[in-house]
Amino acid sequence: MKTFHVLTLFPEMLESVLGNSIIGRAEKAGLIGLEFINIRDFAFNKHKKTDLKTGLFFYSLFRDSLN
Repeated sequence: MKTFHVLTLFPEMLESVLGNSIIGRAEKAGLIGLEFINIRDFAFNKHKKTDLKTGLFFYSLFRDSLN
C-alpha cells in the first residue's frame, strides 16, 4: 500500500472532500493510505502563524536533515 502525506492548513476539509471521491474509495479499499499533516502544528509562534516565506518555512522543517 502506498501512503501519501499531504501538507495542508485545512486537514479536516481535505479529509471530507477526498473521503467522498475516488481517492476516498481507494483508501477504504486499502489500495492507498492518506496522512494529512497540519502545517500549523510545526509553527514556532504562539499564534501558529504560517505565512512565512515558503523557502524559510520548509527550511525550518527540514534543516536538521539537510546537514
